Amino acid sequence: RFLGYLKNATYAVTSETFHGTIFSIIFNKQFVTMTHGRFKSRELVERANMQNRDCKSADQITKMLEEKINYTEVNRWIEEERKKAKDYLKNAIEG
Repeated sequence: RFLGYLKNATYAVTSETFHGTIFSIIFNKQFVTMTHGRFKSRELVERANMQNRDCKSADQITKMLEEKINYTEVNRWIEEERKKAKDYLKNAIEG
């Protein structure tokens, strides 16, 4: 149910949830996340070069959601990360 809501959403606002952040990115949603310094979520937005989606104050949410995300580079990064994961698993299995 959670994934269905997120997949069909126009916007997403997450609060300290890694899964809300990662699935917002995977589904290419306009989103903001309030990491409040939470390591996994903060590291994710940094690795995806999306630090501008880390909302520090509820007053910023509307303005941040109006700033469109260009997912071209983000999707390229996702594909690179998927390839690394597949290569790692393949090497681990084949030993």
